[in-house]
Amino acid sequence: MIRPWGRLVFEGTRGRRRSWLRLLGAVVVVATLGAVGGELFLRWFPEHLPAEARFRLDGEIGRVDGLKSRPHEYVGYLWPPHARDSFEGIHHRFSYTTDAHGFRNPGPWPERADVVVLGDSQAFGYGVEDHQVWVELVERNLPGQEVVNLGLIGAAPQQFLRIYELYGAALRPQVVLVALFPPNALYAGRLFEDWLAEGRLDRFDARRSGSAPREGGVWSEIKSYARHSYLVRGLYYSGKALFMDPSPREIAFEDGGRIQLLPNLFSAPEPVDYDLVVDVVLRLQHVVEGTGAEMLVTLFPTKEEVYWPLLGDEQGAAWVS
Repeated sequence: MIRPWGRLVFEGTRGRRRSWLRLLGAVVVVATLGAVGGELFLRWFPEHLPAEARFRLDGEIGRVDGLKSRPHEYVGYLWPPHARDSFEGIHHRFSYTTDAHGFRNPGPWPERADVVVLGDSQAFGYGVEDHQVWVELVERNLPGQEVVNLGLIGAAPQQFLRIYELYGAALRPQVVLVALFPPNALYAGRLFEDWLAEGRLDRFDARRSGSAPREGGVWSEIKSYARHSYLVRGLYYSGKALFMDPSPREIAFEDGGRIQLLPNLFSAPEPVDYDLVVDVVLRLQHVVEGTGAEMLVTLFPTKEEVYWPLLGDEQGAAWVS
């Protein structure tokens, strides 16, 4: 025999459980709609993102969606030959042209070059039009000199060496100019060694951008979403700017131009493997001198290193030094 009060207790418990489930379902729906709405809003109006989030996402767009590479067994990847395309990201909008080998040169290669330039995006000229690339400007100001640009976006120092072995040495240059951007060299150099040790299972640029499938499963999908999500990046860098970094600064110039400074944008990875980069540069020098050329290494500073000390902000200057 079931007592009436027992039935009431059971039905009351079941009723409360249903109420909690309905409430939980409502919270999930609202959170999902809010996340989708926030993601769409930031994609339509990326100017509301923190400055560092805009920069990082711009780079992700460039490496994954904007500039299409082709696999290369020895170098890791190269850009397609005879490409005429454009890239439009959050910050950068530019068109680019590649030569018969996939490098950014306006025309066919000479039989012999006076200067060969090696480097990453600093040499490639990421973010500017073909006629604005500094390598092109150097050639224009050296009448009668042949300059060939072998810059590759995102390249590690080991790729500089491999590109010179495959393409630069045959040009028998007098001078090899290495455009070295230390933050990228330190990061990409170690990553390239890991890529080699793991058997080169994917293109190196896909590994670098995080778009290469490595783990599989739900966790891999979540990490991929977080990496490319405007909302997640916005929340992360908002918190980082609020609790960790000095505030971004902006410099306005008389011609209307502006530069935004982000103090911790290019912080060195931990642990810092300077010896690896130095070793690769010395190996490159040995190969270059073996072909009868001289090598000059030019260090490219970040804009933060150049401009922040001029602002008189001791905290920010110490952060980027």
